[in-house]
Amino acid sequence: MGRPRLISLVIAAVAIIGAAPSRAAITACNVRNAFLSSLSPGYYLEADMADKYNAYNGNGFSYVANASNSPLPGPVGASSDLSTGVLGGPITFSFGAGIKAFGGYFYNTSFDNIVVADSILIELNGGSFTYNPSPSPSSTTSFYGFISDSDLASASVSSSSSSCYNSEANTDFCARYPTVGSVIVGTTGGGSTPAPAPVPLLGAAAAFGASRRLRRRLVAGRPSA
Repeated sequence: MGRPRLISLVIAAVAIIGAAPSRAAITACNVRNAFLSSLSPGYYLEADMADKYNAYNGNGFSYVANASNSPLPGPVGASSDLSTGVLGGPITFSFGAGIKAFGGYFYNTSFDNIVVADSILIELNGGSFTYNPSPSPSSTTSFYGFISDSDLASASVSSSSSSCYNSEANTDFCARYPTVGSVIVGTTGGGSTPAPAPVPLLGAAAAFGASRRLRRRLVAGRPSA
């Protein structure tokens, strides 16, 4: 039996630019332990992103997350992760003062809330820094972290794949929804800056809006600290 769908025709072009010299210098890292070793003690890790939506506070750090005004839990085994009911997202973050590091598990889920190995786009400070992980995140433990030499103001996580969005008939099969988990924020000073991960820059991307129903879940394990 078919699943009811509400399709939106919202298509927003997102300008993507590289970091300008006057902006913060940001390093991307895809090794969780290396990221953590570069932070000062007392960073804030939030494992209950869905449960505590949408204001987060801990260890003197604070931020607000917005799942496109349509928050949903992540898959089974990661149901405390935060996803969105809007096709493509984004999930946005507004950071309080003193946050120079931002990391977590970033991945895509399908209409049925199954993890999908597909492109995801992470932007910081209003798009002044754009990261498109390669290879594409493929599990609920796909970690990415970012270290800045000055305070971070904002972040945005969205699904960047557009290969399947040309047909309403394919929406259930091709839908991508950004999901985030175990977000870490803090400041630097724990050790050397981690070696950077590849940072492909894109010329343009599209964000797609559409509502979806609650989705089925996938089991996966991850470290708790």
